[in-house]
Amino acid sequence: MDLLKNDVEHCRKINKKFGKGYYFATQFFNKDVKEATYVLYAFFRLPDEIVDNPKNNPHEELNTYIKNWEDAIEKEKSNHSVLRATLAVHKKYQIPYQYSLDFLQAMNQDLEKERYTDFEDLKKYIYGSATCVGYMMSYLIGFNKEEKEKVLKHAEELAIAMQMTNFLRDIKEDYVLRNRIYMPQDELSEFNISEIDIKQRKVFKDFMKFQIQRCREYYKSAELNGIPLLDSKGRLPVLLASKIYSEILTEIEKNDYDIFSKRVKVSFIRKLLITFDTIVGYGK
Repeated sequence: MDLLKNDVEHCRKINKKFGKGYYFATQFFNKDVKEATYVLYAFFRLPDEIVDNPKNNPHEELNTYIKNWEDAIEKEKSNHSVLRATLAVHKKYQIPYQYSLDFLQAMNQDLEKERYTDFEDLKKYIYGSATCVGYMMSYLIGFNKEEKEKVLKHAEELAIAMQMTNFLRDIKEDYVLRNRIYMPQDELSEFNISEIDIKQRKVFKDFMKFQIQRCREYYKSAELNGIPLLDSKGRLPVLLASKIYSEILTEIEKNDYDIFSKRVKVSFIRKLLITFDTIVGYGK
């Protein structure tokens, strides 16, 4: 099964519309991996939109999406542009289907669960929502099969770092729009932060400093120990994605840890500067 040009273009537009940071870094992949990345992004984004920005009945819409994907796997074909392309990518890169099913289960969990007891509890959700994405991207890029365990371990680290960065940036949005709190409840309690504090948009610097430090430790380990294990053709784009995404943490710091007054983002100019610095330093 080959990727169809129209399917890829449809997926590319979804990626460009919803994932500007990812889209930017994706441009540094070779043509095949770049197109496959567009496809996987679209596959992930559609159910994510269903649960985060529902228009009708999100349970019904998500169940339909999951059923269509399960049918596509079973029949090895689909009339759905994104699913058809995703099938082709799985076959070409020999990606285990279980990762995609675990991801969709995490999306289902978003409709049922709004609080997480501790970091270990949260990581179980992150496994489906982000780590499986990292695993699938590792298969796209390629790695020495003898080092699979190490590669996937560090892919998990980068996934946790990026997902936690998302959670920190979106604390207000997740609470106000979806009544979700992705911060571990025991850690909030440790820093004497209540839901009322979040509701009243109280800035909690010490808590944010703690979370940012942990994220940076995950980014550092993934960059030093994981990315070098990937196929050489894909290392730079992944490193760029890591650097650009971790810059969100720097922007939070620049805003004095206030994630309530505005949604922090990395400007296009800043992305270009990070790209230049990363390329210059790459391989040194």
